Amino acid sequence: MEITLDGHECTPSPSKLRTVIALLALRPNQLVQARQLVDELWGQNPPATAPATLQTYIYKLRKMFVAVSPTATGLFFTRRGGYGLEIEPRDVDSFRFLDLVRVGLGAMDSGDAVRASDLLNQALRLWRGAALDDLDTGPVLAAQVTRLEESRLRALETRIEADLRLGRHRYLIGELKQLVITHPLHESFHGHLMIALHQCGRQHEALSTYQRLRRLMIDELGLEPSADLRRLQQDILAGDGPAQLLPGFVRSARTVLGSPAQLPPPVPDFVGRENQLRDGEAWVRAQVEDGTSRPVVVVRGLPGIGRRAFTTQLAHRVRELFPDGQFHLDMAGAGPGRAHDALARFLRAAGFAEPEVPAGTEERADVFRTWTASRRVLVSLTAPASVEDVLPLLPTGPHCAGLIAAPGGLGEISGARAVDLEPLSTRECLELLTSVVGRRRILAEREQAERLAGLCGGLPLAIRCIGARLAAVSPWPIRNVLRQLEASPTSLLDLLTFNGLDVRARFELGCRGLPGEAFDALCRLAALDEPEFAANQVAPWLGCSTVAADQVLMQLAQWRLLEPRMRETSRADGELRFTFHPLLRLFARERVRTSVEGPDAVGRTGTDG
Repeated sequence: MEITLDGHECTPSPSKLRTVIALLALRPNQLVQARQLVDELWGQNPPATAPATLQTYIYKLRKMFVAVSPTATGLFFTRRGGYGLEIEPRDVDSFRFLDLVRVGLGAMDSGDAVRASDLLNQALRLWRGAALDDLDTGPVLAAQVTRLEESRLRALETRIEADLRLGRHRYLIGELKQLVITHPLHESFHGHLMIALHQCGRQHEALSTYQRLRRLMIDELGLEPSADLRRLQQDILAGDGPAQLLPGFVRSARTVLGSPAQLPPPVPDFVGRENQLRDGEAWVRAQVEDGTSRPVVVVRGLPGIGRRAFTTQLAHRVRELFPDGQFHLDMAGAGPGRAHDALARFLRAAGFAEPEVPAGTEERADVFRTWTASRRVLVSLTAPASVEDVLPLLPTGPHCAGLIAAPGGLGEISGARAVDLEPLSTRECLELLTSVVGRRRILAEREQAERLAGLCGGLPLAIRCIGARLAAVSPWPIRNVLRQLEASPTSLLDLLTFNGLDVRARFELGCRGLPGEAFDALCRLAALDEPEFAANQVAPWLGCSTVAADQVLMQLAQWRLLEPRMRETSRADGELRFTFHPLLRLFARERVRTSVEGPDAVGRTGTDG
């Protein structure tokens, strides 16, 4: 590792400082959780002083770089729970390498072997030795090393293929002979050497290369060479030229260099849920390490409760377990059948050329399952329309995992672990509001802020929305907002829409797909003044039997639009009762008014939140 700043070399000498800067540099402009840095530095048994020591390391790095250049003042940033390095990715060699390789592969796929060879040579010249060879790597950096070294091999394979296509056989023989010694079981390098030797009229050496590899594979692995390599041997025996040999041996699809890393950034001011995050992380880690079954976590809850934010946080906590790729897809607002297009997107990200993506959904799923069977891959999905859309997108390998921010009514996924999110506590609401509007304003009107949090029912989306309004007009006192709501309680949902945040629209999206009779029942139940109710109480109100009412209530609970609670009674089995979230009750009452007063009575915004 080598770091230069304004032309001055400033690589830290202490190994742990080098580890910190390496991990931050490989995730430029991203928040790296302090917990991940601690794990990387000290492993599974960090000292009690680890967090304080980590802060000292960051301080030393800041001081070191500012001493070299005053422009480095803002190089490091600190946010809740972690640290980051604000640099351009192109200033990190590994990102320059991956970018050159990406363009080089595109040139190769389009048939421009000259440009592909030139770009891939530029990429490979950036290497001066093994990746991070001078660092003591922990679990995260070790995964990065594996990824980069694998990417280097793939780039080298493709550059050699480009040179073979350009007729540079004679110049490749020496390089390839060295490569087959360094990588004695690498079939691609052996196949390329056989082609180069054959083209130079050295058929005997080409066939001897095959025989040496075959004997080594049988002795070491108990396996015969691949069908492609055996076919290449037969073609050489038949005297075919390079124009026939090369396309038959080299597969046009290539592994994407730099595994897919599609996760959205974590929410910087995420609040609460620590116990659920810790439990979910521990379960995923245990399942992946055990390797007997693929873990799937389904995150459920009321619309606006923060399912996608929680899923993203969890994904970032476990991402280093999946060095072969992290896939993400937001399916909100899409109807059934989205898996077909999603599979094509995943396969392209995995390195499959467009002609190699099958036309049918089942065939695409088969290819994706095969590709993930022996890899470590994470798939994160937001708001899929149905279980049928989820199953083809889940990786199959036992060391893979799936995380799903589930909409209401998704249904059960066999073997999945469910995480049910509850509204935030008053303390957590104040913490979130503080992160948006600032500590001084909350301290000045703490009582009013608590009342506002109560009106929002602990819904994170609502707290963020009202906080954004308050932050946009900094002198606007919280007490004025409360006064406005006291004068017109039904205007709360109008207040909870600001700058792309819209609680009403999120509820509408959460009800999309709900059967009409169930939605009608939801609106009728919202008119009740009872804080909670049971099926036998509301059956007359709904005009149906108690059994039918119970079925409707359970369906609404499955969609996370009602919350079921078991109330103890004199009966041994208790009584199942249901309650509304206060904001959802307001929304449902609005819809009743809309049907009475006309479609323009309440505005609706179409958004996926």
